[in-house]
Amino acid sequence: MNTEKGATMSENQGGRAGRRRSGRMLAAGVCTAVCAVSATSTLVSALFGTAAGAAAKAPVKIGVIMPLTGTYATIGQQIVAGLKVEVNALNTSGGVLGGKVVLDVKDDKSLPQTAALAAHAMQQDGVAAVMLTPIATEATAALPVLSSAKIVSITGSGDGTLTKISTYPMNFSYSIPFTAYGPPMVYAAHVQGAKRVGILTTDDTTGQAFGAVFKTAFQDTTYNVKLVSYQTYLPTATDVTSQLQKFVTTKVDTIVLQAPGALLGVVMNSVETLGLTNVQILADNGTVTTNLAKLVPVGLKKNFRAVVVDVLARSNPAKLDPQYSAYVSKLQKYLTPIPSLEAPLFSTNYLGITAWAINKAGSTSSSKIVSALQTVGKAKLPQTILLGGFNPSWTASNHSSTGADFSKSWSVVRAGVPLYGTYVGTPLNVPAS
Repeated sequence: MNTEKGATMSENQGGRAGRRRSGRMLAAGVCTAVCAVSATSTLVSALFGTAAGAAAKAPVKIGVIMPLTGTYATIGQQIVAGLKVEVNALNTSGGVLGGKVVLDVKDDKSLPQTAALAAHAMQQDGVAAVMLTPIATEATAALPVLSSAKIVSITGSGDGTLTKISTYPMNFSYSIPFTAYGPPMVYAAHVQGAKRVGILTTDDTTGQAFGAVFKTAFQDTTYNVKLVSYQTYLPTATDVTSQLQKFVTTKVDTIVLQAPGALLGVVMNSVETLGLTNVQILADNGTVTTNLAKLVPVGLKKNFRAVVVDVLARSNPAKLDPQYSAYVSKLQKYLTPIPSLEAPLFSTNYLGITAWAINKAGSTSSSKIVSALQTVGKAKLPQTILLGGFNPSWTASNHSSTGADFSKSWSVVRAGVPLYGTYVGTPLNVPAS
């Protein structure tokens, strides 16, 4: 029994010693594995960031509400193309807040009710900001929804009612204000020898705003140009001969025209139908969003001129002005042909400013983005953001672009052969008021 007991004790001692050796080996193996995993994890974190870091670099979603179909489709398509140019540039250079920029595009179909529905969708999609249609009627329908949801928005509309801070505290306008169009139009009419002017605009919000600006501007008697008639037409019109006939009755010698997109063709065909070959046409800047050579009948090209921002005018009949060559090469990836350079270039600029503001804010917090945007006038923005455009000089009390300098922004172009959305033109040196 003692022998067996001693043997049993020896076996037990040997077993415990073996288990201790096995335990030490297992512990060493576990340590080796854990250390290896830890080292690998450290290396991965160094290379790719931690889980928290990855979350901070999530994509930044930018909403877009634009007319891609319907009456104003040509304008919306150009703007979206310009936005894509800037998205590509941003993502190539590191994105926003370290994450890729992604566009969330909704077609408002050139209809106010659809624009409002698109705004509701933006709220669900969790966008950091919205690039909003420049068509005031649709923008007016979308803004109450966006404002209620506290979503920052940038519109290309110059309608001052859209930047009333008490109503839309998070909306900004990157556009030449409607009021700035009046003086150059009056001076251009004077230069063309106008004496009796008729104004023709659409009867929607945008058209009425331009009509009010032009009517006010032509009250200036400096150049002895008299406003004798003001007519409006539906954005869905296919004929405006009845309105033009009233110009004939009042002996108008110059028509000041607002006709965005395809509406220019409607108006000019009606002018041709009535045989108004002795009447001069002075179109506003927004009219030059499509191919003028196609929409202005051959017999009326000598009568037609448009007062435009400088980016739409070129000095050389054969080639583009050099400062825009690189941009046009990028734009052609998304828009061919290019009917106008202004809309895409301005949208590239204001998305660039929005991205700058989000980076400055350090987050996608709406209030912080608004605060950053309100300092843009004092900022030294990269020249690439301001190509062909302007610093809107937004402040806490002014979300419109009325603080920007447009004193030397104007040219007069003819309905000649377009080159990348520009036309041969000459600077319009508007005297200081």
